[in-house]
Amino acid sequence: WPDYDMIIAINGWKQIRYPLLKDKGFLPDMKALRSLITDKSKILVINSPSNPTGAVFPRSIQQEMVEIASEYDLYLMSDETYDQIIFDGEHVSPAIYDKEGRVLSIFSFSKVYAMTGWRVGYVCASPSLSRLIADIQEPYVSCACTVSQKAAESALTGPQDCQKTMVDAYRRRRDIAVEILKENDMVVYSPQGAIYMLIDISQSGMSSHEFAMSLLEKERVAVSPGDTFGEMGKDYIRICFAVSEDNLEEALKRICRHVRRNA
Repeated sequence: WPDYDMIIAINGWKQIRYPLLKDKGFLPDMKALRSLITDKSKILVINSPSNPTGAVFPRSIQQEMVEIASEYDLYLMSDETYDQIIFDGEHVSPAIYDKEGRVLSIFSFSKVYAMTGWRVGYVCASPSLSRLIADIQEPYVSCACTVSQKAAESALTGPQDCQKTMVDAYRRRRDIAVEILKENDMVVYSPQGAIYMLIDISQSGMSSHEFAMSLLEKERVAVSPGDTFGEMGKDYIRICFAVSEDNLEEALKRICRHVRRNA
């Protein structure tokens, strides 16, 4: 999520990125991850289900993440914004393996309840970390407005069938995207969760930013450049499943056409 870059920059911190490569299912290489940790490292950030890849970390990886946090005396911040949007497998929070109060699990109402405009989420953490987060929140954002908090309460306590309806719709759109990309001989994988997918546009010979701008200008399709999410995304664009099936099909056909035109 690009906003993490801004948060780090504003606070004058230094980040070390770990790669998530397609040939590994966009899952972290745990040995490589360990090699990047230094004596100055303070916090490890993970995101599952993933924006932008749609990868879902299995239990084994989540458990090892907690073990790494303990071994290297780190906090583990787990971005679980898309925890209920799972197509294949299961969502496992690393918090279930945490016995030392190192995990901060972040959740949002924006995606799982389609409440993007309400700007409300929450953190699950140990009592000591929760108090610290509350103290820090005050000068930064004060609090979520009362109306948003009441709306969030209604979402949590009301009927939950809307989540299944949305997940089923996103799964259909995921399947449509995979099928169209296969039909057009585009390199493809199948996202396990979230509402996004990366499309390999390397055949075009263009950078992800160049391709995205050209696609918008010539095909009237808006996507996110993959390199917005780091160096690993330089050959990709990100699409979103939060559109109608008809619009998704047409957009994908235009994307494939634009890749062929520039190949």
